[in-house]
Amino acid sequence: MSDQVQTRSISRSRNKRIFLSVGLLMVVLSSPLWARGFWIDFLQGRAESNLLSRDPERSLKWLAYAQILDDQNARTRILLARAYRKSHDMEQAYAALKNYYELAGSTDEFQQEQWLLKAQIGDNSDLQRHLSEMLIEPAGSIQDICETYVNSCILNYQFNDALQILDLWEADFPDDPLPNFMRGRMYEHKLAWQEAIDEYQTTLKKDPGYAPAAYSLGRIQLTL
Repeated sequence: MSDQVQTRSISRSRNKRIFLSVGLLMVVLSSPLWARGFWIDFLQGRAESNLLSRDPERSLKWLAYAQILDDQNARTRILLARAYRKSHDMEQAYAALKNYYELAGSTDEFQQEQWLLKAQIGDNSDLQRHLSEMLIEPAGSIQDICETYVNSCILNYQFNDALQILDLWEADFPDDPLPNFMRGRMYEHKLAWQEAIDEYQTTLKKDPGYAPAAYSLGRIQLTL
């Protein structure tokens, strides 16, 4: 009986979200042309907010609405490239970035996203070369730049380079649990168990609900 109640509750919640999404779309599409710019800015802002909170899937949903209003908007295209990259959909990320280039040309934002996209698949030579200037004048999120760089360093076994950026990242964003989690992953790879445990525990102090850190910590404790 309780399962049926739970199923109905989930169904109502899903229907409510669909209804609100359709309602928002109808309001936006019925707006005069001068108001559509406001709605596009709003949708892009929501998408950027979701990217900052590391929720690219939800970001893509907002950007889908923005595309309906204007499928030739350069800002929407660069955000799509970023969201697809964060979703690990490299083919779509490349296509969105190419579309952005066709609309806006080789801007600083295009170049930075191109370097991040290459680094995402392991080629971080351009990102390493331009990292300092990107951190001084980022076209997007500094945390995204740091995360992508560190991941690329891990792929290339450049652990010392990764640790240097993790230290800077944590110093600038002390409440972000991700630097500690990524540092823990590297220590675990190097079989430095106690250091890895310390980093995973720090991650969980910052965010008790950070499931990957809890899983990694439990796995280590079971093997020791």
